[in-house]
Amino acid sequence: MNDQNYYKILDIPLSADIEALKKAYRQKVKIYHPDVSQLPDAEEHFIRLTEAYEFLLRKLLNPVPEQLKQADPEESLIWEMKQNEWFRQQMEKIQQMAREQARMKFEDFKKTHTYRTTRTLSHGSDYAVLFLGFFIIVFAFIGVIEQYIRNELHITNVFAALCVTLVGLVIIFYSLHQIRRYRKGFFRMGKTTLG
Repeated sequence: MNDQNYYKILDIPLSADIEALKKAYRQKVKIYHPDVSQLPDAEEHFIRLTEAYEFLLRKLLNPVPEQLKQADPEESLIWEMKQNEWFRQQMEKIQQMAREQARMKFEDFKKTHTYRTTRTLSHGSDYAVLFLGFFIIVFAFIGVIEQYIRNELHITNVFAALCVTLVGLVIIFYSLHQIRRYRKGFFRMGKTTLG
């Protein structure tokens, strides 16, 4: 199967990053895992889905090194062909793993390393966005205080600082909402600690 088919299986664009890949995989397994799907060929869907995810994840984590891209297009092509061959050899192992995961109850599957790592990256970014919101608010206030000290404070600057603060608050509330959803799902799986 070629790379483009893997992208089609996951319904993601060729430009998708790792977070988009993991999010798409998480959404699809909720539909196609044999324990929750009523489709007669759900196991095969799930195996192809897991194969596509694992292949693309490895490809995104191991891109063609920049020096090969710049040095010689032929060397870059040879390196990429070798890499793709190695990936294809791994597919048999991945398919076996997917078959085992397809036989699991969905609640047990959600505890596997494959599924949990898709959640970790996504929710790690929620915490990063939360801190970004705090930084935006802090720097807006620092800017207003500096202008006040210099006697350069104008109503337009205060209004701009309030608008920036509002953006920071929206970011904070959105990320807190996402974090709460994540924690509720985590505790629902029987976890007592995050990790």
